[in-house]
Amino acid sequence: MAPNPDAGGQGAYLDGRPDRGGVGEGDDYGAGVPLLVTSTTVGNTSAGWTLNGGTPIRAKPQSGSLPAGGDALKPPHSASPRSPFPTAFASRALNLLSTTVASALQSSVHSFLASSLSVGSLTLRHAPPDAAAHAFGQPPAAAAAAGAPVATLTILHPSSFYARIAAAADIGFAEAYMAGEVVGGATPGVDDADALLAALRVLIANRDSGELSAGSLVLSRLTSRVAGLVHLVGHRNSLTGSARNVSAHYDLSNALFATFLGPSWTYSCGLWADGAATAAAAAVTATAAVAAAAAGGPPVAGRPPPPAAAAADAGATAARGGGGGGGLDEAQWRKLDVVIAKARLHPGCRVLEIGCGWGEFAIRAATATGCTVVGITLSVEQLELARQRAAAAGVAHLVTFELCDYRSVTGVYDRVVSIEMVEAVGAAFLPAYFAAVDKALAADGLAVLQVITVPEARWATYSTTSDFITKHVFPGGCCPSLAVLVAAMTASSSLSVEHVETFGPHYATTLAAWRARFVAAVGRGEVAAAGFNDTFVKKWLYYLVYCEAGFATRTLNVAQLVLGRAGNVGVLGGAPRGD
Repeated sequence: MAPNPDAGGQGAYLDGRPDRGGVGEGDDYGAGVPLLVTSTTVGNTSAGWTLNGGTPIRAKPQSGSLPAGGDALKPPHSASPRSPFPTAFASRALNLLSTTVASALQSSVHSFLASSLSVGSLTLRHAPPDAAAHAFGQPPAAAAAAGAPVATLTILHPSSFYARIAAAADIGFAEAYMAGEVVGGATPGVDDADALLAALRVLIANRDSGELSAGSLVLSRLTSRVAGLVHLVGHRNSLTGSARNVSAHYDLSNALFATFLGPSWTYSCGLWADGAATAAAAAVTATAAVAAAAAGGPPVAGRPPPPAAAAADAGATAARGGGGGGGLDEAQWRKLDVVIAKARLHPGCRVLEIGCGWGEFAIRAATATGCTVVGITLSVEQLELARQRAAAAGVAHLVTFELCDYRSVTGVYDRVVSIEMVEAVGAAFLPAYFAAVDKALAADGLAVLQVITVPEARWATYSTTSDFITKHVFPGGCCPSLAVLVAAMTASSSLSVEHVETFGPHYATTLAAWRARFVAAVGRGEVAAAGFNDTFVKKWLYYLVYCEAGFATRTLNVAQLVLGRAGNVGVLGGAPRGD
């Protein structure tokens, strides 16, 4: 932890590193927290001092003398060989200053954690030579006995780690992980994602209990508000802004997404074969299949409609929590089948998909029901691959993909489907989004949305600040609360909510499956071959784990909504006949 005043005038960092312009090639995350003062040396002579940025602090001249031209101060590089600040003294002063600042920041963060953590256990271990361990919250054994999370983090570069936390709280923690300054667990060099997940669960548990707040760190409170304002202004989802924001994530590389999405090519929450949410969803699918079989209508999800008795058995099995096994791809296809059933698609049905991704829903829906689908995206990479996949599946005559913003859609459709696209709209544009859906939907049409939501109680804070996701993963992104979503729909459309189903914990399982595939791909060298360095790998792992923790703790949720208009008896049906 030595200061770094060198002959080149580089900034002295709290962790002893010069300014590297970021933690990885092409990544602008900041390499540390710079001290304000650097020295410049010419030969063995101290030539003066400069602020970071190069502004000179000029030395006072000897008493009774003035430089030529009448200037009261002279520039650093023309300083007297007898500098009032010898290099040795300067080095000691900078070392003392950096040590003092680092100690103060560490104490501040430790005090913050000690006063904020009451649920679970978090231990911060410093790597040698310090090798100190600092425990916060409950004792590990007591936390484990109470069913609370227990976590250990190893800090490899304490000075820069604590500086990041003090300056930017949760974003600072993420950036420290990306920079390799902290790792999950007590053993550096191993897969640490599970340990990182445990640490995030500790932090979430205390935030949700009201104890943990970044506002308790004065500097972090200021930077959080500034970052939130910068995000809202700099990533506004206008027509041009949306295209830029979407491209920043989805145009990274199809090769990257292939490493963890797999053959289902679906980048949204899957529906797994256990739990109440899946049981209810499977029952909807079975009911739709019964109706289709009775009417001689189209099959559901590409499977022949079962006889009524078999469908009834399937519905009963679903109600008991069954429905079959399967992995990630099966969970994704199951989710798409439920959307198809809820949308009540049939041959000739005209479908608009807002946010078509790589085309999996459109291809599956057209194959299963004979409907026609127009899918829109703002990602050039998605568009190209979706078209190729539709052609390969033999449904190019039924499926069309276009590079188009939802606000520019023309035409009228029987159904509108939008699976986890609303998060890219932004709070300010939710009314415009629902107005566009309303305009595109036929009088007797239905819309089916799947959307990630935040709790109502967190909306005010979440919507006015920036976090790791909006800064480093999804610029312009915003997950609405359910109340905010419905309020925007009510204010700007004639639509009403006909059905709501939530299944947030299924997203934690989906994210864990994505993470396992991604880690395996990293091990095989596929991510590096796609052009992504170690810093990006850490960022992506943190993103997957960060989101998994949110859904596992029900801090985040995911919902499917069916929207229609009043009086739509023809599509939604009338009253049951009763006994």
